[in-house]
Amino acid sequence: PMNSTQYKAYTDLLLRNTVDAVNKGQMSASNLLPYTSGDMADIKKDPITNKYIYNGMNLAFFGNENVNWFDEVYRDNALTSQSNLNIRGNSGQASYSLGGSYLNQNGTMINSSLKQYNFYTNLNMALNQFLIVGSSVRLGHTLNKSGRFGMGSEASSIALGARPDLPVFDQEGGYERQPMYSYGSATLNANPVAQLQNKIADKGYTLLGNIFAEVTVLKNLKVKADFNTGLFYTKSDSFYPSQLTNALYPGFPPYESNLQISDAMDVNLVEDLTAT
Repeated sequence: PMNSTQYKAYTDLLLRNTVDAVNKGQMSASNLLPYTSGDMADIKKDPITNKYIYNGMNLAFFGNENVNWFDEVYRDNALTSQSNLNIRGNSGQASYSLGGSYLNQNGTMINSSLKQYNFYTNLNMALNQFLIVGSSVRLGHTLNKSGRFGMGSEASSIALGARPDLPVFDQEGGYERQPMYSYGSATLNANPVAQLQNKIADKGYTLLGNIFAEVTVLKNLKVKADFNTGLFYTKSDSFYPSQLTNALYPGFPPYESNLQISDAMDVNLVEDLTAT
């Protein structure tokens, strides 16, 4: 991303070239509307020639900070920890296994993380020379947290386009808003760090179960019955605090805080009977 000096030089060049293009008829004068009515630059229209005159930027409009927004929103180290436990055994006519795993992974961006929990158990038993029974159960839970929707390229674009001359926090300790100009009106947008303070949690729960019985009917004939079930439950909680809303017009109160909750559940049952 650009530093403050580069940002100011870029803005000056952008405004100068825009005025030149408008005067040459290469683009509409509406492109100057956000700046002629704002405090960023001194742009006036000559009533005699109907040409626009660019008298330079208003340096008082710009801040004195030099913020690297990528350093602010990306972690230096995204640590991952993982643990696994597996137990297997065989006792006479029975065999069993059980185990579990745990994953804790920090995201590359602040306030993003992923946690996964898994557990499984299997049991097979030969009750006699004709009958074998077994069962298995698998449980899983996933928790994915983030600060905003569009955590990938969208969040990177926000950090790339943010003004480096303004600080992360204001004098009262809140998040500094960034004045943006569009359609001739100034709006105050939450800075990239503030936009990653939303509370978004996606939860997933999985239950898979199987029970089977295999009977040897004749020497060359076996019949196997399988009963399988799967339960999948997802829940999403998204909380957007009012102070982090974008496109806030000066003098107007922020939008109300917004909480969105959604969930879904899917249950599958499968029965299978085979003869071999």
